[in-house]
This record gives sequence, C-alpha cells and structure tokens, in this order.
Amino acid sequence: MLANGPFPLFAIMPTNNKLMGIEREMAGPEARLTIEHWGLLHAVRTALGFFAALVFLRASVS
Repeated sequence: MLANGPFPLFAIMPTNNKLMGIEREMAGPEARLTIEHWGLLHAVRTALGFFAALVFLRASVS
C-alpha cells in the first residue's frame, strides 16, 4: 500500500509535467509515445493498488 505514494510522485508526475508542457498545436508522434508511456505507468499504479487490496484482504481473513 505504501508504494502507491511515492510511485506517482516520482514516476508519473514527471510524465504528467512533460505532457502538460506540450502545446496542443505542437503535439506529434513524440506526444503520442509519451501518452502511451503514461498509460503503462498508470497500469503499474493500478496493479500496485490491486496487489495492496489483495494483501489487505488476505490479512483481514487470516
């Protein structure tokens, strides 16, 4: 559960800042790759949350 704190801060936030700095008119293939990279990072964050929920569920049943 603790990994969901620093992961967005150190992994996702720089990508968000990069995307926010791209002007809409200047968006091109590099922007598309950055968005795809952001999607992968978000999938990791989702998996971390899912894993944390499973660990919590296991601990509460035991």
